[in-house]
This record gives sequence, structure tokens and C-alpha cells, in this order.
Amino acid sequence: MQVNNNVSGPVRVDHLRREQAEPERGAANVHHASSHIRSEELQRLIDGVKELPEVRNDVLARVSERLKTGFYFTPQAADQVAQAILRTENGG
Repeated sequence: MQVNNNVSGPVRVDHLRREQAEPERGAANVHHASSHIRSEELQRLIDGVKELPEVRNDVLARVSERLKTGFYFTPQAADQVAQAILRTENGG
């Protein structure tokens, strides 16, 4: 890689160091400026998510049963996994 320096003299960077050392004006108050009002739709979605159980017992039971019966070791399961991977890779 070739770097061309078109500057005819030394470059002064003292002012850059001074600016970096000084905190930005208003930076100390950033955490106080984060007040906001949630939209009704967003609040409804948040409330809905909070009502969901952390562990989906129905899903765990279905997976457990499939493991016991060997479902995940079938060509059908392999095909489903492959199709799901292709959908996610293709943005679908």
C-alpha cells in the first residue's frame, strides 16, 4: 500500500489531544436526558411479552417426547432442519 502525503509541512495535533482530554460539553448530563414516553402499541407488546412464561413447558414436553421416540434422527427431521436453515440464509 502506498501512502501519499500532500502536506508540505508538519501537521499539528496538539489541539486534538487537548480536545480529547476535555470532556464534551453536556456529556455529564446525557443519562438525565433519556426520558421518553412509550407508544401505546409498544407498551401493549411489552406487557404481552411480560405475560409469557420464561420456560415454554409445552415446547419442552414436545421436544422431550420427540427425543424419546427418535424423531430427530429421521430423514424427515433432517429435511426440516435443512429447509429451516435455507429459509434463514435466504432471508425468509
